[in-house]
Amino acid sequence: MAFLLCWSLFLLSRLSFLSYGSSLQGSERDALLQLKDILENPGFLSNWTTETDLCSIPPTSSLTVICEDGYVTRLQMVGNRPSSTSSSGNGMLSSSFSFESLILHLTNFSRLKVLQLSSLGIWGPLSSKLGRLVQLESLNMSSNFLSGVLPNRLMTLQNLQVLCLDDNMLNGSLPQKWSSLSRLSTLRLANNNIGGGIPSSVFSQLPSLQRLILDNNHLSGRVPNSLTEASNLQVLSLSGNQISGNLPDLSGLNNLMALNVQDNQIGPAFPPLSPRLLYVAMGKNKLQGPIPSSISILDQVRQLDLSSNLLSGVPPPALFSLGSIRYLNVARNRLSGSLPQNLSLAGTVKMLDFSFNLLTGHVPEKMVALLQSSGAASIRFQWNCLSTNLQPQNPFTFCQNAALASGIDPHIKEHQSESDRNIRIGILVGITAAVLAAAVASVSLLFVLIHRRRTRSKISSKSAKGGPCMGNSSICVSSELLANARYLSRTLKLGSHFRVFPIDELYKATDYFRESTMIGEGSRGKVYRGQLEDGSLVAIKRLKKEQVSSIKNVKARIERLAKVRHQHLVSLLGYNIAVEGDGMTQGGRIQVYLVYEYVSSRNLQTKLLGKGLDGFGWLQRLSAIIGAAKGIHFLHFGLVPGIFNNDIKIKNILLDQNMVSKISDYGLATPMDALEEMDGRPQMTKNLTPAENYRRKIVDKKDVYNFGLVLLEVLVGKPLACRGDGRGGKSKLMESFIADQSSRLDMIDAKILGVCNMESLDTVVDITVKCLSEDALGRPSMEDVLWNLQYAMQVQDCSSGGAQDEIGEGFCPSEVHAVIARKNMSTVGRLSNEEVGKPSSPNEDFFR
Repeated sequence: MAFLLCWSLFLLSRLSFLSYGSSLQGSERDALLQLKDILENPGFLSNWTTETDLCSIPPTSSLTVICEDGYVTRLQMVGNRPSSTSSSGNGMLSSSFSFESLILHLTNFSRLKVLQLSSLGIWGPLSSKLGRLVQLESLNMSSNFLSGVLPNRLMTLQNLQVLCLDDNMLNGSLPQKWSSLSRLSTLRLANNNIGGGIPSSVFSQLPSLQRLILDNNHLSGRVPNSLTEASNLQVLSLSGNQISGNLPDLSGLNNLMALNVQDNQIGPAFPPLSPRLLYVAMGKNKLQGPIPSSISILDQVRQLDLSSNLLSGVPPPALFSLGSIRYLNVARNRLSGSLPQNLSLAGTVKMLDFSFNLLTGHVPEKMVALLQSSGAASIRFQWNCLSTNLQPQNPFTFCQNAALASGIDPHIKEHQSESDRNIRIGILVGITAAVLAAAVASVSLLFVLIHRRRTRSKISSKSAKGGPCMGNSSICVSSELLANARYLSRTLKLGSHFRVFPIDELYKATDYFRESTMIGEGSRGKVYRGQLEDGSLVAIKRLKKEQVSSIKNVKARIERLAKVRHQHLVSLLGYNIAVEGDGMTQGGRIQVYLVYEYVSSRNLQTKLLGKGLDGFGWLQRLSAIIGAAKGIHFLHFGLVPGIFNNDIKIKNILLDQNMVSKISDYGLATPMDALEEMDGRPQMTKNLTPAENYRRKIVDKKDVYNFGLVLLEVLVGKPLACRGDGRGGKSKLMESFIADQSSRLDMIDAKILGVCNMESLDTVVDITVKCLSEDALGRPSMEDVLWNLQYAMQVQDCSSGGAQDEIGEGFCPSEVHAVIARKNMSTVGRLSNEEVGKPSSPNEDFFR
């Protein structure tokens, strides 16, 4: 009887625990509820009660609580209180708040890995008790009122990967010791009051550092030479400080994509730059002398700002023809001389500003044509001494005198008759002394005006954007660049919109997965078009049911895919896991729903098969495959570990309304709970057998082979009869294309022959054949593939062939062009890299 009574009490205790609404540990549940009072009842916590299942609350932009095995592992809270850098009033919590008590309370979460408490009005000095959160991998307390110095105890969090304390009131100097943070990849301390120099240890002791954001502080001194050791650095932003001296040699930082050091005192030497930079902002500094001709190596740069320096001399023509440049600003310098009339201007330019310099002569013809065309690039050249009435200019003598007074050889040539030129020389000899005196007075006045303008700009830089694209936080880039630079960061900014979708919401969005909403079907499941309650469209992939051994591994797998963000990858927005029966135990079956962004247009194969004006021209095809290659390359090299074996298919390359290609279904080639091999290849070990090492390399090149099939279909313009895996299963067309070099031209789509540049086509044909090599180890890497495709695009852009210009859209008007092309292309696929002028080692010049 006593035994039955004890057993009944035990069952009642278990039932009461389960009915409590959560498997969360009691102490951690109480700690969560108490946070509501500590943070003075923020609005997004108003619904929390003792009956709330805190671990099942759907994530929002304001609140995310993730629990694992009864413990809170992720806690993100984003309020709406103004920060210390805001002008909208005091948003601090009341005087009874204690930051140290808050940190002591947070230590109740013994397995907390991600902590974000932003815009909550938290105030007080940073407490050394932060060092007790030993499991932390990410700490974000931005946009508050935290003060004091960074405590040394904070530097002992060995698991920390992200530290973000932007928009606070921190002071003091940066710590000297960082060696314990070997895993730190992102350090953001912008918009504080931190002074002193940048310790060399920041770069030498942080081997994993990828993003360093220290804008708008009071840092001074030089950037240490140890910056050259930061081999993994991708973003360096130090704008709005008092940093002086020359920058170290940056040419060896092969991963550096964004450099922002504007509004400092850097100079006088122009620094050697990495050829892989996408974004460079060095305006409002003290750079002197001519712009070096080596600027031509920045073939990947999209935005280049060298304004408000002391740069002089004739600007190199290569500056205006950088292959990818969109925004170029060299205004407010001392550039002199004249620009050549046949100056080549990059076709990608959207904004060009070389106003307030000392340039003379005529405006190049291509610039005038662009300026006068409707909806074209914005070009500013006012207040030089150019011979034009399109924009206001200074008189010729102004630039001549200012250049001479500055000790610059202006090389100024004015269009005039021979007699006028002789008269000018005679007069110039007689009045040199007077001219110099007037010049000194003019330049003095000019310097006073510039100094006042810089002073006003310095004062307003904290509240207004500094330049056409710079904001108050970290670094600002154009939308396209930001998409690449941010997505290539391994750790995404916390607080994204990724969430768990209730199954009822998915049913409603697809009308219970009605067949009429199905938009595709693959080997892993069906895809449906859905409309959420807010009206936004999504694509919902319902995977086939799987038998899994660990729900935890499935969630970890999905969460990792959710962090993958790239312009050329379809973004995962959320998920739902429906458990079938006893699915929480080993051997259960689950139904996984993945919610993706909706891509409204068609896939690449459908566009290739379009008729007439709906077909793809050569430039359009190049743009599509380059975008897809960038997405695959990011999966391979932009993540650690990379994601391989992505089952690349032409039907999985989607095109949005702007014809931007996006890869779907990546990372789904392996079972959902295969966490240890989720990148599709065996993890590296210290003692791999030769067979295991060979298998790993084979798997690495599987995506390359499949992408080769995509390239082949793009070239021939029709579907392949059979897909292979590198060991067989080839179609007859594919075998002929690889083996018979002389007949390849007969297989090329007639729509592109005759209107494409022959060298461009040859480059794509050559890399396609290499991708389809039966020897997996002989296939190129995605890095090589992408470099060759970008080279093909550049060659095509530089081409002056008549057919493409005449037709406009790149479509072949008749078979005549194809016949002519075949007569002149008998050598396709035969030229080596050296023969077509390509570097023998393209890996060194390719942007990751």
